[in-house]
Amino acid sequence: MASAPRRVLISGAGIAGPVVAYWLGLSGIRSTLVERAPSLRTSDIHGVARDVIAKMGLVSVIRNAGTHEAGTHFVDHSNRICASFPVGQGMTNEIETRDDILRSVRRFDGLHLGDSIKSIKESEAEAVVDFESGQTRGFDAIVIADRMHSKSRSLAFQTQETPDSNSDFYYKSLGVHTAYFSIPYREEDGMWSRWGTATGRRSIWLRPVPADPSMLACLIIADPVAQLKLQDSRFLEIPEQKKIWRECFHGAGWKTDQISDHMAGADDFYMQEVAQVRAKGWSKGRVALVGDAAYGPSPMSGMGTTCAVTGAYVLAGELAKQPYLGRDEVAQAYKAYEDYCRPYVERAQDGAIGPMFLRVAWPESGLGVGALRRLIAAVSVVANSRLGKVFARLLPSEPDEGMVLPDYAEMQRHVDKNR
Repeated sequence: MASAPRRVLISGAGIAGPVVAYWLGLSGIRSTLVERAPSLRTSDIHGVARDVIAKMGLVSVIRNAGTHEAGTHFVDHSNRICASFPVGQGMTNEIETRDDILRSVRRFDGLHLGDSIKSIKESEAEAVVDFESGQTRGFDAIVIADRMHSKSRSLAFQTQETPDSNSDFYYKSLGVHTAYFSIPYREEDGMWSRWGTATGRRSIWLRPVPADPSMLACLIIADPVAQLKLQDSRFLEIPEQKKIWRECFHGAGWKTDQISDHMAGADDFYMQEVAQVRAKGWSKGRVALVGDAAYGPSPMSGMGTTCAVTGAYVLAGELAKQPYLGRDEVAQAYKAYEDYCRPYVERAQDGAIGPMFLRVAWPESGLGVGALRRLIAAVSVVANSRLGKVFARLLPSEPDEGMVLPDYAEMQRHVDKNR
């Protein structure tokens, strides 16, 4: 007698969710992927996560779909270039989209934008989920792959803003807020991203995405007073959030006024606190967490997407190993996933930015901004020289150095024919 189909619900179509769905699909497990937001964002992929993308057969496709940035110019308030850092030749800077992953996922699974989990009720046989859309369905396993402040996660886990003996999770703030949105791209913008630093511990980063065409604008602020304003603003409507950001960047110079005007009409605006998610455990019952919802090391660690992709691959592999997904089998898969990935994730979190870095990278005064520009200019001269290549070999390795991805026979036999 054939075993019952294994049913998996994935909440979140950021990057971890689609990767989980992809590998489950290859192993014959049908999954449902729901995403609260009506549209999707892009991400950068580093380190061992590149091996996951290679296993998916998407390296060349995603590389061709990337931004193809030439590098980053650091500019002053008059848009004059102070320093330049050409992009590296590795995939670190080439894999910056999830569209092709999502297209691959759709061969196997359903993607539902604009819907989310309303409630979860577990029984011995299954987890029954009520959706905001009004549907009710049963699943064997639920994977929460949402953002750091996940509403779906709170249905199964207790989360606090600070460490608490009774909470499953807490947030460790790093004292920075960021906002992202698209603005129009012009031919004169070229293929270099531009980074401008202003007084008041503020920066603006503009990245070209000519395929759209558009520019990705990123506002960054580390001012303590602004942090207090922005911490509570995530509960406000987006127009109110934009208003606060405009106030915070008033008088920042460079292209601030123009960028603020475009922000007002942006339909993809997203803001977040730069923080880490610290957890006692990544699963409870039939619910597991992956990516930012479980262990986000912070956007500025440069490892958030890498941790998400790596964790998603291992989680999918451990679920695929189970011939059926009863309560004990699901618990076994979740434990194996956490045992394998937690040491790697903790190394990534421990390497996050500290207070001294914040003071140097985001100065308060004009004198500090001038000193930072001179420092960056000096670093760029060394980095672009032969001596810089020698120094690069002496830098600490990435947290995933030496980590070997497990191979899962349940998924591997399908890889070649689906590339």
